[in-house]
Amino acid sequence: MQLRQLQFRSPLMLRYFLIFAFAILASCTDPITHAKNRLKGVDKQALRMDAAKLYKQIYATPGADFLILKQTLWPENFNALKPIRVSCYRDGFAIALTDDSILETGLHVQPLGITRPPTPGSIKYERIEEGIYWYSVKK
Repeated sequence: MQLRQLQFRSPLMLRYFLIFAFAILASCTDPITHAKNRLKGVDKQALRMDAAKLYKQIYATPGADFLILKQTLWPENFNALKPIRVSCYRDGFAIALTDDSILETGLHVQPLGITRPPTPGSIKYERIEEGIYWYSVKK
């Protein structure tokens, strides 16, 4: 078997090839690593405190068990995660980070004071740290 050496006719072609190769490598990151990387720049205690404040506002009066929140209601620490969508459940907030036709993944953030792990079912959870879980759900 003969291996050919890649030859680029111009530095511009080489640059395009490298950009393409790095884009492919970057897209290969698994979803949980992607979620953990987004968490790095966020104060996790403040994230859970924001979740507690918002939770109190939402569930101060009886209402639905599930809500999709408008972006205008998202606390600053939620926005820092650059979510696609934020949903509120009785056991915390689902902050969707990826969503395609097959799978949704993100972070499940429990308000301070809620210590019971979320109940798995059709949703898979993996603990990142106290009160913060990575989740995935097949559609």
